[in-house]
Amino acid sequence: MLLCCAGQAACCAGQACCSMMCGCCSGCGASKKHFSKIGYLMLSLLCLGFSFMLLFYAKDIFDEYSFILQCPEKGSVCMGISAVFRMSMVLALFHLSLAIILAISKTFDTEAGSVLNDGCWSFHFIAIAVLFIASFWITTDIIIVYAYISRFVSMIFLIFQGICILSLAYKFNEFLVEFYNESGSTTSLILLISFTAGIYLFDFILLWLLYKWFGGCFFNVFLLVLFIAVAIIFTTLTALRTRENASILTNGIVLSYILYLTWAALASDPDEKCNTLMHSQNANIVQVILGVAFTVISILIFPLIIQDGGSSSSLSDEEQPLDEVDVGGKKVDVEDSYIFPLSYETIYFHVMMMCASCYYAMLLSNWNDLGSLTAHPDPEKDEYFTSTKFSLWMKLFSKFCCYLIFLWSLIGPLILPDADWDI
Repeated sequence: MLLCCAGQAACCAGQACCSMMCGCCSGCGASKKHFSKIGYLMLSLLCLGFSFMLLFYAKDIFDEYSFILQCPEKGSVCMGISAVFRMSMVLALFHLSLAIILAISKTFDTEAGSVLNDGCWSFHFIAIAVLFIASFWITTDIIIVYAYISRFVSMIFLIFQGICILSLAYKFNEFLVEFYNESGSTTSLILLISFTAGIYLFDFILLWLLYKWFGGCFFNVFLLVLFIAVAIIFTTLTALRTRENASILTNGIVLSYILYLTWAALASDPDEKCNTLMHSQNANIVQVILGVAFTVISILIFPLIIQDGGSSSSLSDEEQPLDEVDVGGKKVDVEDSYIFPLSYETIYFHVMMMCASCYYAMLLSNWNDLGSLTAHPDPEKDEYFTSTKFSLWMKLFSKFCCYLIFLWSLIGPLILPDADWDI
């Protein structure tokens, strides 16, 4: 009786949260087709915030339960950085399982996958909570294996994040230019010019700050000089109109993102002579906030990339909502259930979310030394978001990939003029 009441309460709470979220999404003009994607993103952010709380504020909660938890020394080792990796693993497995189930449902053309993806939110909440609690009985050795896997997956995700930011830059430029061409008003022209000028002013100020903060080493100065040289090349190619929808605004946005990666990389240098922000908690917090922001932007822009890549033409029938679906043994109108037919875009979305879940652990730990997972946390030291050479080079790797991606987007139309470059 008690379990039944608890289950009904959980279902009611889930329905209430979903109704509130759907109302907010409708108010923002989001398509009902994408409500579930926004829901999964918000769910991941909620779990991310919870693990972030465990990272800093719950180190000693489980000390008295160390005889139950499979952690060395004391139970608090399962808190801190270990809790972040456990939550990351749970989210990654959750989205991977959904992707596999939806792929099977799509193959056999059943409505079960649609109901599971767009509905069953109470079940999703309970499943993640149960899996996270169960993860505390998993040995730290298994978590370390997952940490190595998440490093590799995060590298792939950072490359794709660069593609998403580039796509956003092109689409934002097209939006402003189209707005000006349609309105022809002086206000729209001033808006376009002001935004472009503001982006470049921001880039110049940030570049100067980078030299001020990290100019104490030759390698850092070399990276900044290299950035200036690459920026000149990109601006020249943009001015030569090697790509029709490229502009100095697009160029400025991409350069801003590359400067962010440069700052994040140099701020992770463990050499105090080269990194004046090494012990700055504010810099660490800003890194996490901006990293989460760019991750959210990448996930939100992902459906547009899939559609522009040509998948939408083959999925046009699947974009039409179901007339009725079988939910709980009775037919429910789709407008009430927000349940839509499955598309490959949805399956790819969950694969993307799985990669993002792996990246969460790297983001919150700053690609931390995995040996810290087996060490008892010292409350007097911040051992979690530490500066390491590995973190430095992983972020530089992401930066150099962005160089290549943007360069290819500019010269690619000249090499392969017949290819589709609408990203």
